[in-house]
Amino acid sequence: MKIIYKYQLDKVYNQKVMIPQNGIILKVAVQRDQPCLWVLHEIDSLLNEEIDIFIVGTGERFDEENVEHIDTFLTENDTFVFHVFKTTATYIK
Repeated sequence: MKIIYKYQLDKVYNQKVMIPQNGIILKVAVQRDQPCLWVLHEIDSLLNEEIDIFIVGTGERFDEENVEHIDTFLTENDTFVFHVFKTTATYIK
């Protein structure tokens, strides 16, 4: 049996998130001004894995190596657009 859980993301460029092993990332969106990640996984999954999440705004530079795009979300009345990656990339100022 499967279940979908929501994981809140911090409003930072790089963070680690613990999700059930073999979880499928379905969506990233903003709910009540909080970016969230929705993951589908087995309801009785006992093993977790730590994934690296990288959030970058449109026009910001970053290292593209080992990057997998997950989703894009908008904030503050659609003023800002952020792109979410599962990655080991490094933010470049």
